[in-house]
Amino acid sequence: MNRLYTDQIKCWVPAFFTPNYDEYVRSVCFVQNTYYVKHADKTPKTLQVKKENEILYYQWIPFLLLIKAFLFYIPRISW
Repeated sequence: MNRLYTDQIKCWVPAFFTPNYDEYVRSVCFVQNTYYVKHADKTPKTLQVKKENEILYYQWIPFLLLIKAFLFYIPRISW
């Protein structure tokens, strides 16, 4: 139940960022491709390592859910 109320995508933001910078970084983090890092691992430094662990589907999930909702609504329209 805790997953419903917390952020699923964690974006690292330096402590010295102002709230406006913090909001901007978090919005860019959600839109751009993300990559998976285990808790025990350090943040990847090279582009090659980032590309290997890249997650490409996060930013498309809202659009896919919207399309699915429309597809489920089509039978109601046709009846």
